[in-house]
Amino acid sequence: MAAIDIDGGVPSTTLNGAITSGATSITVADGSSYPDGTNGNFYIVIDLGAAAEETIECSARSSNTFTVATRGADGTSAASHDNGATVQHVVPALTLQEANTHANQTTGTPHGSAYVTPSGNVATATALETGRTIVLSGDVSGTSGSFDGTANATITTTIADDSHNHTDATITGTLSNDTTGNAATATALATARLIGGVSFDGTANITLPGVNATGNQDTTGNATTATALETARTIGGVSFDGTTNINLPGVNTAGNQDTSGTAAVATTATLTDAGTDTTCFPVLAGAATGNEGLETDASALTYNASTGTLSATNLAGTLTTAAQTNITSVGTLGSLTVTNSVVAADFRATGGTAADPSFMIEDTDTGFFSSGGGTFAATCNSTSVTTWTNTRFRPSSDNAIQLGESGLRWTAVYAVNGTIQTSDMTLKERKGDALGLDFVNDLKPFQGRWKDEDDAACRQFLSAQDVHRSLKAAGIDPEGSGMWHDGEHEGLNYSEMVPVLVKAVQELTARLEAVEGS
Repeated sequence: MAAIDIDGGVPSTTLNGAITSGATSITVADGSSYPDGTNGNFYIVIDLGAAAEETIECSARSSNTFTVATRGADGTSAASHDNGATVQHVVPALTLQEANTHANQTTGTPHGSAYVTPSGNVATATALETGRTIVLSGDVSGTSGSFDGTANATITTTIADDSHNHTDATITGTLSNDTTGNAATATALATARLIGGVSFDGTANITLPGVNATGNQDTTGNATTATALETARTIGGVSFDGTTNINLPGVNTAGNQDTSGTAAVATTATLTDAGTDTTCFPVLAGAATGNEGLETDASALTYNASTGTLSATNLAGTLTTAAQTNITSVGTLGSLTVTNSVVAADFRATGGTAADPSFMIEDTDTGFFSSGGGTFAATCNSTSVTTWTNTRFRPSSDNAIQLGESGLRWTAVYAVNGTIQTSDMTLKERKGDALGLDFVNDLKPFQGRWKDEDDAACRQFLSAQDVHRSLKAAGIDPEGSGMWHDGEHEGLNYSEMVPVLVKAVQELTARLEAVEGS
C-alpha cells in the first residue's frame, strides 16, 4: 500500500452541501486543519456509525474543498450524504492491518526488496579490498605508493618549469626546479644601472655627489647659476633678473607707473548692473573725505540685486514725513513695537500662538492670533479664549468659558433658532425623577418691569429668591442645583424649569385620567 498522509489533532467538520454517491469533489465547513495531499493521499469518513457510513480516499485539498480519489474505500460503499453530515479524518483499517502483518512477519523477506544482503568486504570497511595508486598530473605531478585506506599516503611532487606563478597553501617535503639566469644570485642586478652617473647593481648603497654627498651633478643649462634668471623680465617697467631687489615708482617709491585704461582716473569706477539673484555688499569708507580704503560689512549690511532687498542688522533714526510716504511696505516683520497708535488701511500679522499672539495687548501672552484655516482667536494669559470663523463664534475650549456674569449682563441676545443646550444622555447621570406639580404650585410667578432700565414692558417674572425658598422646601440645596445661581444679583436658569413643567403636566394628566376613569 502506498504511503498516506496522517495528521494528528484534526477536528471533525461538516459537509457544506449535500453530495451524491458519485461526487468527485467534497466541500466542508472548515478544512483548514486537514492534510493537503502533499505527503500522500488521506482518508475521511462521513456519517461515522450511521447506516450511510462511508470512507473516502482523497488526493488533494484546496482550502475547504477535497478532491476524491476513491469513493467507498476501506470496505464501505459509496452513498449520498446530506448537508451538515459529520466529516472526520481517519486512518483506514487496511493501513493498520498491513502495519500489524509487517511487524509480526518472521519468515521470508518482510521488508521486500528495499533492503539487500551485503557482500564483499563491506563488513571490513576499514580497508579497501584492492589498493589504489594516486597520481597527480599537470603543473604539479607525482605518484603515491599503493593506498588501501589503512594509513595516510605520501606523494613526492614536482612543479613544472613554466612562465607563470604557482601558489601552494601547504607543501611538505623538498621542492626542486631547474632555474636559469641570475635568480640564484638575486642579491645583485644582472646588469648594473647608472643613477646620477653612479653605477648601481644592488650589492651596496651608493652616494650621489650634490645629493647626499659633497660635489656637483653633471647638469646642463643655467642651473649652475640659478641665482639669476637666464632672461631678465620687466616688472612695472623695471628690469628684473633675480640678482637684486627692485623698486617700482608709485608702488614702493615716489613716482608714477606707466599705466593705461582707467587707472589714470582712479577717482571713479566703472560699474556693472548685477541684475541677478546675487547678494552684493555695499562699499563703505572709514571717513567722509581723504584717501580711505574701501570696506564692506558682509555680516551686517547686504543687498540683493534681484529682489531689491537691503538687509541690515539694525536701522536707527527717524523717518521724516516725506520719507514715510515713499514707504509702501515693510515686508514681513519678526516683531513690531509701537508706543502710540497705528493707523493703517491694511495691517496684517501671520501665525502666532496662544502663548505668543500676533497682536499683543500689554502682556506678551495676551492678544489675538490666527490659528490657521481662516480661524481668528483671542488669547489671555497664554490660554486661547474664543475663536472666530466666517460662520461661527465659539469658545476655544469645551465647557470652560462663560458668556457674561451676574453683574455684567447682555441686554438681549437675538438668534434665529434660539439656544441649544447639550442634553446627551451619555453625558448625564440619573438621580431620580424631576420636581413636579407640587414644586410648580409652590412658586409665585408675577408680572412687572426692570427697575434699572427704561423698561415700559409688562414682563412675566419668577423671583430667584422665591425659587430658592421653593427648592429648599422640596429638600434640594439651591446652591447645588442648576436652577438657582448666586452672584452680585441672584439669577435663574429658566431651561431648568422645562423638565419641571413637563413633569407637572404629566402628573396633572394622570390625575385627570383618574378622575375621568372614576
